[in-house]
Amino acid sequence: MAHVFTFPDDDEEFANIDGTVGGRAGGAFDDVILVKALLKLIYSHGKSSPISMGSFNVDSRFDQSTKKLISHFQKVDQKRSKPQGFVNRASEESLSKSSRSTLIALQLAAGLVMAGLSGPEVIPYLRSSHAVLQNSLARERESHVISTG
Repeated sequence: MAHVFTFPDDDEEFANIDGTVGGRAGGAFDDVILVKALLKLIYSHGKSSPISMGSFNVDSRFDQSTKKLISHFQKVDQKRSKPQGFVNRASEESLSKSSRSTLIALQLAAGLVMAGLSGPEVIPYLRSSHAVLQNSLARERESHVISTG
């Protein structure tokens, strides 16, 4: 289930997922929606996309278009020579803004898009634009706040 954690150094909220989005199981429905919402935000605002974004729906299905966008992001933005095409939960060890976590990189890229649009922060935007994420991203679920230092 998608949920929020906070970096204490700047009180910025980030979303995390419980498992993997992609692979054999596809992922929990709101985890998939979170990843697809981030991809749609990033690729619908000027970033060159390997697919037609008009046909890309933010829903709970992990399909080939989703895999293609994740792989493209991992290859182009994260400079991975062998993109995985799936997104793992950001583990406690990977919860830093300099992490190679695809989930954190997606949110940082989405944050740049929102800043360019003079829009709200990413998490409030996701809450307001995707009703199914309102409850899961409503408050921090982690039992502790993540330290970056």
